[in-house]
Amino acid sequence: TPLPHPPRRYTPRHVKRYLPLLALAAIALAHVLPYLLSGTAPAANDYGSSAIPAMASLTGRVPFFGAPAWNPFVFTGAPAEVFAAMPRYPLNVLAYLLRPETALLLFIAIHLALAAKGAWFFTRRFAGTSETAATIGALAYAFGGALWFRGQHPDYLAVAAWMPFVLWSAWE
Repeated sequence: TPLPHPPRRYTPRHVKRYLPLLALAAIALAHVLPYLLSGTAPAANDYGSSAIPAMASLTGRVPFFGAPAWNPFVFTGAPAEVFAAMPRYPLNVLAYLLRPETALLLFIAIHLALAAKGAWFFTRRFAGTSETAATIGALAYAFGGALWFRGQHPDYLAVAAWMPFVLWSAWE
């Protein structure tokens, strides 16, 4: 005899609720996955001339404490904190441990996901939108092109990724 109801698949409520956020993180990873799988990195423009060399300046050093404090080769000397390497930024720890090309790609993926999640939470809270509308807003902010191109300048990308959280906290 057939069952009166088809068996229900169990999905925890919190997983179902945050499924859009998991999807946004997957999209962020998908942006850099072709490069990661091929073992290459974008090297045109400022990727090759600025971002990858900046990450290379950290490779093999002791995280945060072994970071260079001064760069004598730029503008007759400047603090290393103001350049793309961001030696003491906590989410840049992979630059100390991995090849600079890989570290930069993962840095981009992490910050695109962070920007998307921040935009999602901000639009949900501030505008009071539905989850679908918040997902569309997060897609537009994080993957509309402007932030992807900021990967050439990791310091700009990091600021743009945290901006929805800053705005969210300002309205709280």
